[in-house]
Amino acid sequence: MSSNLFSNLYIQTRGKTIDYRFLLQAPQEPWWTSYEKDTSFEYPTLIIERESRGGRGRFCLSGVSSSTRRDRVGRIIRYTLVAEFQGSEERLLHLAKMFLDELSEQGSTPTLSEIFDNCFPREYVERVLVPDNIDIDSEDKELTERFDLLLSEVQEKSNQGSSGVPPETSIWWGGLKNDESRSRWMSLAESILQQGESGKALLLNLASGQSLRDLATNVKNMALLLPESSEAPQPFRPDVGKKNWWILVISLLTLLTIFVLIFNIFNNPSIESFEVLPSKNPQTGSVNKELSISTLISSREELKTIHLSAHLSDSNQNVLNEPLPLEQCSKKEKLECRFPVSLPKDKIEPGGVYVFQLTVEDIKGKVGRFQQEYPFEVSE
Repeated sequence: MSSNLFSNLYIQTRGKTIDYRFLLQAPQEPWWTSYEKDTSFEYPTLIIERESRGGRGRFCLSGVSSSTRRDRVGRIIRYTLVAEFQGSEERLLHLAKMFLDELSEQGSTPTLSEIFDNCFPREYVERVLVPDNIDIDSEDKELTERFDLLLSEVQEKSNQGSSGVPPETSIWWGGLKNDESRSRWMSLAESILQQGESGKALLLNLASGQSLRDLATNVKNMALLLPESSEAPQPFRPDVGKKNWWILVISLLTLLTIFVLIFNIFNNPSIESFEVLPSKNPQTGSVNKELSISTLISSREELKTIHLSAHLSDSNQNVLNEPLPLEQCSKKEKLECRFPVSLPKDKIEPGGVYVFQLTVEDIKGKVGRFQQEYPFEVSE
């Protein structure tokens, strides 16, 4: 609604049976909901912001509990006050200061709650929540007078005076229960509300210091108060989180690599060595070799299959692809196998480099692979 005090001023509450809504008129845009990830508006929240020097300002105070009013199931009824303004707003500054002072000292706002109840009594709220049978112009005038009464009472009862702390251009967070943090926050609020400076002064009940990473986007001047904290002002360092994030990623990747290596070593049938030797019993018309394999498998009973394939290094076409007989494996300190391999000379490319791939599977279904390049000479 329009007012001689503000560009726009709105109050939200509920009746005994009618749910929460703004009295008479709601803001065109629920801009405060952009903070709902970092605060619950059912609990004390205060947002003061101005986008640019001399530009439009916005104010949202929520979580003020009624001292007398309850809904039909006995729950405490709350108030939310929203303002949108252009110039200097000294009386909103007094409202913000009373809110912070009571909240920091008592954890609630009994004096402010009483003022809201006196200015918006039950009978009045129940009447204007149903605007069908009322005179809007008359009610609009009365609501303006009630806003004036509310802010006048706040100004009269609040601890007046400047914060005494010069404003600083920075982004920081601190605790509501810390005097220095509270004074610096009020200094910023004063510069926004009275001097028309840009910035954001926030009290958000679900936020943390790291919330500034998202909240401080494109903002040069911001203060965040945490209701349950006693921290002195802490500067926001955006790069610290990024460095820590990269350290975490690198650490996780390193651990993952180590895990994969350990898994492969201890969970696959491991081949300790694989050699291609001249055959002891060559066959005519063939290229004859002998494979010597040393495994880390403790017994032949643990071995299920051994399969050998061979192909030219520059071709995927196999010239050899067959299982190897397990009886060729004997137990010494480890299970060792020797297999004769004969390839027809007409399948061998002179001077070609062949890739031998050995696949070993144990009785648990775990598979290990080993491959080695070996040049074949047809002259043998």
